[in-house]
Amino acid sequence: MKKLYFYLPFFVLYFGYSQGDEKQLNSIDEELSFYLLDTELGLSNNYVNNIVQDSLGFIWIGTPEGLNRYDGTKFTVYKKGDLRENQNLSNNFIRQLSLINKGKLVIATDEGLNIYDPRKETFEILNEQNGLIGNNISCFEFGAQSEFIVGIYDRGIQIIDNNNKSTIYSYSPDNISSLSSNKITCMARQADSLLWVGTKENGLNKINFKTKKVTRILLNKNSDVSSLQVDALYIGKEGNLWVGSNEGVHVLTHKGNILRLKKSLIEGNGLSDNNVLCFEEDNLGKLWIGTRNGGLNIINKSEFLGQESNFSVKWLLPTDDGSSIFNRTVSALRRDRDGNMWIGTSTGLNFVNPNGEPVRLLKKNIHAYIA
Repeated sequence: MKKLYFYLPFFVLYFGYSQGDEKQLNSIDEELSFYLLDTELGLSNNYVNNIVQDSLGFIWIGTPEGLNRYDGTKFTVYKKGDLRENQNLSNNFIRQLSLINKGKLVIATDEGLNIYDPRKETFEILNEQNGLIGNNISCFEFGAQSEFIVGIYDRGIQIIDNNNKSTIYSYSPDNISSLSSNKITCMARQADSLLWVGTKENGLNKINFKTKKVTRILLNKNSDVSSLQVDALYIGKEGNLWVGSNEGVHVLTHKGNILRLKKSLIEGNGLSDNNVLCFEEDNLGKLWIGTRNGGLNIINKSEFLGQESNFSVKWLLPTDDGSSIFNRTVSALRRDRDGNMWIGTSTGLNFVNPNGEPVRLLKKNIHAYIA
């Protein structure tokens, strides 16, 4: 029996598996064990907006009250005003995180983009003073040529190329070929030429970089595009676009079809809640779906996309015993490089191993030991 120890604050977790038994538990009906990290253990705020992992294995967490780095034993918190000049966040409300070259961390805040250099421990600020059309950054992406694509709430999309030349896409009331709204919520780049843009109240848009054309996408046949709030966009491994909205999940397949998954009153028949906030795939072919009021949902992607008769949705509603997530709002999801899932909620950060390995609480002791 090979033993692997994994350490979290206040927890010593044991993952046990036999080298002779390589069976993986692929059913979404397998029992999972969840663990909670919150402000009592050093997180700056219990509402988690975004999660990433860097090349060294650190987990970075964005909250409404600062940036957190988790090293497996403790949190290091970065806030506005904590350090000297050039070593401060411009704002503590963090909406999105992403890693770029040489381990730098890009941070979207309510007062501009921040670029954190961990080697120098400095923050570079990009805001209205040095070229942005607004400071309230809701999301960002990178173009095929490393352009910054910035979603600025109430202003639209700004693309900044390597020569600092800007291209603006925004809403125009007299032009149906403009963005449907300037209230940008999320973006996803697909291949080299397409950018999908979600808005607060006016649905989904597609920007074709080659033709410079903006198309407003109607996801519901019998619904006005303006009624749709898009909160999450995710490009799956097969090239399908998953859209999380206030009307459930819409999937624009690479074949041009639109599939829909909405709330059901019967567990397994549909989502537990129509307000979808985030997506993430695990290593077992399952898609994890975070909702605003219905906890976590897990589906088998191939069964859903194939419209198979045995398709069902696994509901994970909140509990406080570790058998499910700890809160009904799941605002962020991230798979780490070992296949573990990190789940942002409104009451802290949850951790789970989706492989179904026997994760057990061995000891409540802040002093971890190595065996």
